[in-house]
Amino acid sequence: MKINIVTDKEHYFVALQPTPFPDKKEGKKIKDDLIILLADNKTYKLAHYDTQYRRNDSIMQVLYLIDDKDLDAFSNYEAVSADINMQGTEFVRSYNFKLHKNAIVEQLKCFLKKEEN
Repeated sequence: MKINIVTDKEHYFVALQPTPFPDKKEGKKIKDDLIILLADNKTYKLAHYDTQYRRNDSIMQVLYLIDDKDLDAFSNYEAVSADINMQGTEFVRSYNFKLHKNAIVEQLKCFLKKEEN
């Protein structure tokens, strides 16, 4: 599972690239919110924003909107795990982050710092 932060300069999103991922027909059914556990031992619910298939369908990416009230937590606590409802394939698939768990913290801090300048 790859996780990173993306922005449209107005909102911030958690972008997940789950592996393995379902084919496009099934993957487009993923519409539920994401439940993510951060290192503060709190779970956060992020609204599903979009499911995309990229690079000739070889990469699936799901975007989830970070609520403004949760930006502080996402800029201070690393990701521990995420639960995704994989519609049409399974019920809920849980992913534990092992590598680069602080990537979203660093990326979000960078985005927010640029915004201040």
